[in-house]
This record gives sequence, C-alpha cells and structure tokens, in this order.
Amino acid sequence: MRFIIENDLTLNDFKEIEDIEKSYFDPDTIVPSSQRYDWYASNRDVDIVIRNSDNHEIVGEIAIVPLSKDQYYKFINGEFADTELTGDTMLTYENNKDYYLMFVVVAIKEEYRNNRRALYYLLKGTCEKIKQLQNRGIKYINMCTEGQTPNGQKFIDGFLNLRLMGKTKDNYNLYHFEKDSEDFSNWINIFPNYIESYYNKFIKD
Repeated sequence: MRFIIENDLTLNDFKEIEDIEKSYFDPDTIVPSSQRYDWYASNRDVDIVIRNSDNHEIVGEIAIVPLSKDQYYKFINGEFADTELTGDTMLTYENNKDYYLMFVVVAIKEEYRNNRRALYYLLKGTCEKIKQLQNRGIKYINMCTEGQTPNGQKFIDGFLNLRLMGKTKDNYNLYHFEKDSEDFSNWINIFPNYIESYYNKFIKD
C-alpha cells in the first residue's frame, strides 16, 4: 500500500472527505462538501489530502485555513466558526503578507486509523505546505483550533503545542498560542522533530 498527496481534488473527493468527517464529528459542525470545494476553488493551499494509490480512495485529510486578524479574533472570542467561511470569504495568499492560521480538521478513514503511516504522511504534508508558504515571505502570527473529541484534544496537545484558552462558538475547547509570532515560529521549527519522533516510535522496525 502506498499513500500519495493528492493535489487535484474534485467535488466527489470532498464528498468522501465529508463522509470521513461524519464518522468523527457532530454533523452540525462539519463544513459540507460543496462549501469545502468552494474553499478549495478559492485557495488550493488549504487542503492536505492523502490517497491510497492502489484503490484511489481518499484516506485522510488535514485542512489549514488562513484567517485575517478580524476573523481570528472573532473565532477566539466565540463569535465565528469555520462553518461560516465561504469561497468568497476564504483568503488567498499574497506573498510577504501576515496571516493567522486555523487548523480546521484532521480526519482519517476508519479502516486506516491503525495505519500510522496515514497520520505521518498527513503531518509531513502539512509541515511541507507551511514551509512552502513561508518561503514566499508569508508570516503566521498565531494559530487556533477547536478540540471536539478526546482524540482531537490529544492530537492538539501532542502535535500542535497550543494552549487551552476557553470555548469556541460551538462550546468546544478553544486553543491558540499564548504569544503572537514567537510561539508559532518556535512550533514550526520543532514540528518536523515531532513528526519524525512519531514515525520512529510507531513505524520503523
């Protein structure tokens, strides 16, 4: 079995992604496939998706969304949710600009959840995506997310280093960095080490 990063996604792919998310999350908090496809049409740097090259099915996804300062502060103050983002309000990246980052979702299809290579490839793809954007002069000021499930909260603690800071609009745990800019820079510099440590612990013979 070989996993590949999929860069050319279709609406049907996002329907698969929506089905994967429904096995994890409250349906009311899931962004519908049509809306996710609109995000993708506006900004193709949002989605990190892996596919099984043998049967071509979607295995898992991570979505990272750039936010404006206003969107970010509305989110951390419980006034905004990712489900409210549309293709029209999705930011596109401009070189040498500052953004906030929302870590929207990580989800893996049920039959692959014990295959730790799936998460490894998703994490590695996410790290590479952020580094590519930073090489364009893009700077991230802070990062935020919500933790809906115990596994999600464990992931946030283990891989994102975000602080529990309150509740989101949907009353889930809210996380972001305590210090702007500095904390994100420190995290992205050591994030590759987290990924390789995970790989070494669970995958290498």
